[in-house]
Amino acid sequence: MSILRDAWIVAVVLCTIPAFASADQPTLPGQARLDGPSNDAVLLPPQTFDDTAKGPNHTRERQGEWTIYAGIYLLQAVFETNPAFVVGNGNVARQLDFSHNLEVAPGFWLGYVSERGWGVRGRWFQFDHDSFASYAAAPGETVRVVSSLPLGNVAINGTLSASSDLAINVGDFQATCSYDTAFWSHLLGVGVRYTHMSQDYRASVSNAATRIDVTSGHNINAAGPSFSLETKRRIGESGFAVYGQAHGAILFGRANEIYTAVNNGVAQEFSRNQTDVLPVGELEIGGEYSRNIGRACLIVQAGFAGQVWWGGGNASNLDAIGPSSATNNNFGFLGLAIRAGVRY
Repeated sequence: MSILRDAWIVAVVLCTIPAFASADQPTLPGQARLDGPSNDAVLLPPQTFDDTAKGPNHTRERQGEWTIYAGIYLLQAVFETNPAFVVGNGNVARQLDFSHNLEVAPGFWLGYVSERGWGVRGRWFQFDHDSFASYAAAPGETVRVVSSLPLGNVAINGTLSASSDLAINVGDFQATCSYDTAFWSHLLGVGVRYTHMSQDYRASVSNAATRIDVTSGHNINAAGPSFSLETKRRIGESGFAVYGQAHGAILFGRANEIYTAVNNGVAQEFSRNQTDVLPVGELEIGGEYSRNIGRACLIVQAGFAGQVWWGGGNASNLDAIGPSSATNNNFGFLGLAIRAGVRY
């Protein structure tokens, strides 16, 4: 009996295998059957995948930008010595210098930065202002003007008036490289600077018997390498930032000097030319506010500014107490910078 039961089971299994082999294969969603679709099979269209999100989108790169600034400096000229005249009383002599107030000096910037951070820019700055002084000698006092010529370097009891003028024109042209991060911006510039600087002195002293008129002046046209470094730190997303700037140049040029004196109609004159080196340094630190308006960005800056002109001399180009040459004396500027600009 057991042998017959086992044989029956084997026969049933052998008969079932062909039925399973001929059954329809399962169809996965979206997959076509190998032997053709059946009436009850649901075929879905093959799925597609967007591969554009796998990497950064390089279809739109940052475009180049133009920047233009215009503004003013409020500067006070500061000299080591800038004598207007000398007052004597017996064996005591005291030198009175020209006084200088805050004066307006215009400035202008124009620059371009490419999408790679390389660019060019130009800068122009001008300062041109006078100063005046006068004095009436008291009994027992004498006054003399500032002159290197014997006819002009005479002390008398009388009234005196003097004026000085300082004029500077600066032009920079630089190649620049900029680097930006989320909160910092840096710019390095290297190029050439051209400068014209002139200083003039005029003075007259007179009494009932004597009149002395003197003039002196010196100027230089110079050019040389210049550099600049600017950095900016943005304060969150507020539009405010703090910035700092450093500019420097070493200028080489031909300097001209001339001195004249007329004492009661008798004239005397002296002039000379020489090659000079004129180093210049500038620093500025302040705050900035910027606001985007469409593609343009409006920018306003205000800060403290200072400049040093080593060996710039003074109006008379003398130290009056000497009298000795003042061509090695330094002068500079202290004040404020206010400017507005557009970046587009």
